[in-house]
Amino acid sequence: MRTDQIKSGESEPHWLLDYKKAETVNTWPLIAYLVTAMFCLGFSTICHLCYVKSPRISKIVSNLDYWGISVLFLGSAYPFISYKYACGPYIFWRYIFVCIITLFTIACMVITVKSAFVNPLNRAILFTSFGVSVLIPTVGL
Repeated sequence: MRTDQIKSGESEPHWLLDYKKAETVNTWPLIAYLVTAMFCLGFSTICHLCYVKSPRISKIVSNLDYWGISVLFLGSAYPFISYKYACGPYIFWRYIFVCIITLFTIACMVITVKSAFVNPLNRAILFTSFGVSVLIPTVGL
């Protein structure tokens, strides 16, 4: 692009700088991350404070701790996906990835409540696969 084209308005913007196709990026992903981090830390605090009260309460607060971890995975993925896929044809993929990771989070929260996942190996496999699924949009497209 030459300088005289820019001054006369004849030039087409470069594809990286095509702001007409870009969506305004807000601060909601960062706020979502901070809220989910506080949610995770709050539930972890409740778990560690109340775990020794009784077996029934320890089961409840341990599930809350795992819910906090699931929600933190979700909240830490929102900013990256929202900012990486904010322009042009990638906006569609942003909504797809956010919906998929949100559904995975809900599924992970439901699965951790099941008694079959009391085994630490099952929970480790569940959270490892969930963490890997959050990394897919990182290397995708």
